[in-house]
Amino acid sequence: MSFIRGRSGFSIIEILIALLIGAILILGIGTIFTTTSNNIRIQRGISQMQESGRIALQRLTDDVSQTGALHCSSLDFRPPVNGITPPRAIRLVANSTASQAAGGLINGFPSIGSVASGYASPRFMLQGHDCSSGACTPLLNALGSATPNPPASGAASGTRVPNADVLTIRRLSGRGAPIASVVSTNAQIRWNFPSNMLTRLGGTAGAGVAMIGTCNTAALFTASLDGSGTFATANSASNAGPGGLTAMAEAFGAQGDQDGDPRFFWGPANFLTVTYFLQNVDDRATPGRVIPALMRQVNGTAQEIARGVERLDFRYAVTNFITGNTQWMDASELQTLVTDCRPRPFNVAGACSSQVNNAAATCDLPTGDLEESGCGWRKVTAVEMGMLINTSDRVGDDEFTYTYSMEGEVEATVPAGGERMLRREFRTIVPIRNWVR
Repeated sequence: MSFIRGRSGFSIIEILIALLIGAILILGIGTIFTTTSNNIRIQRGISQMQESGRIALQRLTDDVSQTGALHCSSLDFRPPVNGITPPRAIRLVANSTASQAAGGLINGFPSIGSVASGYASPRFMLQGHDCSSGACTPLLNALGSATPNPPASGAASGTRVPNADVLTIRRLSGRGAPIASVVSTNAQIRWNFPSNMLTRLGGTAGAGVAMIGTCNTAALFTASLDGSGTFATANSASNAGPGGLTAMAEAFGAQGDQDGDPRFFWGPANFLTVTYFLQNVDDRATPGRVIPALMRQVNGTAQEIARGVERLDFRYAVTNFITGNTQWMDASELQTLVTDCRPRPFNVAGACSSQVNNAAATCDLPTGDLEESGCGWRKVTAVEMGMLINTSDRVGDDEFTYTYSMEGEVEATVPAGGERMLRREFRTIVPIRNWVR
């Protein structure tokens, strides 16, 4: 047997050094991979928050800026009277205390019996709620029991998120059906359209709540939309209102008030009651876990807008139109604001020459019809919206602090279960450009 001289294996030291270098390389690669993964999760979380905030603010801004829009009758440029501009109120012809089949209204408007003049105040177009872990102030049905209400607060899926505000606005949507002519008799009024308007009205033929809007006035009533989409007739039940169809004929004229650009709007599709609130929803990725989401409820049907919205707050700019001073209030402060709300709506028959209750014989509307509860909402000129949005999922191993300036917090406490989430505040002020004060 012979041995080959000059050949030998690795020494123990060389092997140890090689293992050490390999371990360092593996550790470095692992660290780079972990850091990169964390950075990707953080960037994905930031992108998710940015997109959620953009979508949420856009939807809120679109609706809030259109608060009180009633075709062109909401363009009010007249000077203020007694600290508040005279309202372009909605004429109530149907009765909200009855079913729709019997001439009842939707959306929680007051009953005709409680509004003796037959007008609904513009304050019914905007209502905020300052909510705690329990009830809200004012109560969620402040605009009437028919107002679409969000669910009760709680921690389970499907409940409303505690300590988050609620906001309801009302407005017209769509272009409406142009009115070509009006046929008025002692029994009914019929509005003729230039062509089939079913698609534009977004509804189906049958009975329902409708609105006629011109550049001078607007009225809510019950009607029947014909299957041809070429005309609609006022239901006989609408005669229950003060003046009934006679008042309707006076308001819109036998020729349909052509100078006022008359339009017919179908209530369920064109007249919107929009409510924003936060609701707990099921996490799609983790069974049994709930996360907060911003909800938009339209005429009773809720739709999820954005996930991860854990706080929602509103403040309202209240302007004195004589002094020009503006102050910011939350809903509970504004609801109890003592203010002069007496300027009265137009008199349909034209008997009252003044827009203010001056105790004259021709301006003798009941006091209760003028001094309405919560009428300070008619002085709101802008709404400030604040949201705190999180990433919904943990995005790192570090604790992330955050600020939420909407309530004056410099550094907020991270909620239990919300550790290692990124959070960002979104905040904006939206003027109410179509407000019928």
